[in-house]
Order: sequence, then C-alpha cells, then structure tokens
Amino acid sequence: MEKGTKKNETEVSHGQFLSIFENSINAILFGIPDGTLLDANPAAVEMFGYSIEELRKLGRGAIFDTTDPKMIAALKTRTETGKAKGEIIGIRKNGERFPCEFSSAIFKTETGESRTSTVLNDISERKKAEEEITLLMDNTEESFVL
Repeated sequence: MEKGTKKNETEVSHGQFLSIFENSINAILFGIPDGTLLDANPAAVEMFGYSIEELRKLGRGAIFDTTDPKMIAALKTRTETGKAKGEIIGIRKNGERFPCEFSSAIFKTETGESRTSTVLNDISERKKAEEEITLLMDNTEESFVL
C-alpha cells in the first residue's frame, strides 16, 4: 500500500474526538481567548448548572471568579505561554462558589483563528478533606506517628 493512501491509524477522527468530548467525566469548555464560550460538554453543563446555550450567552465571566488573583495570573500565563494550569474558583448557576483544578491551552484552528480548550475538575471534596485534616492537626495536642 502506498504511503498516504490510507488514513494514519493513530489519527483521531472527528467522530472519535466528539465521543471523547461528550463522554468525558471532566468538564471541557471550548472557546475564544476573550472569554467567549463556543461549546461545553455534558460534564461542564452538570458542573455549572447552565445549559450549553446559557453558557454561550454568559461566557467565562459568569462561571469563574475573574477577580481572583489566581484567575488573573492563569489568564496572563496562558496569554504569554499558550497554556496554564492550576486552581481557580468556579461559580455555579445557583451562586455557589467552588474550587476547580484546570488546565487550559490556546491553539489555532485550521483557518488560523485562536481558540481555547479548558479541562476542569471540581475539587470541593478534596479541599474539604484537606481542611478537615489541617483542622485536626492544628487542634490536637496528641502526637501522631505516621
């Protein structure tokens, strides 16, 4: 078989990508660097409590605390390097604020337009457990041996 006549078996087709996007347990946002949201997967809809249409209308400013120094630093880093990761504060439709672990990248489409992809995890439970352990350690006079 000649080179180039068969699709590379390691390439991901659009359908496979869509399947990964739709079935991911992590929230995934697809957007423009200015904060416009173009698409969100079902996990993001569940995490934030908004429909995809609502997320598109609202944009980044409604679902993240854009005044948080960590968010400001993350956006600066992503603008300068093309990628960023860390923790930021998410805001659900009901107003609840929650910690998110994220990774985000800026990339170019086939037509040269800048786009962003952001993958998020709600780390509320982990943060709560960390706080409980810290509280226990700070308020216990007993020694612990690990």
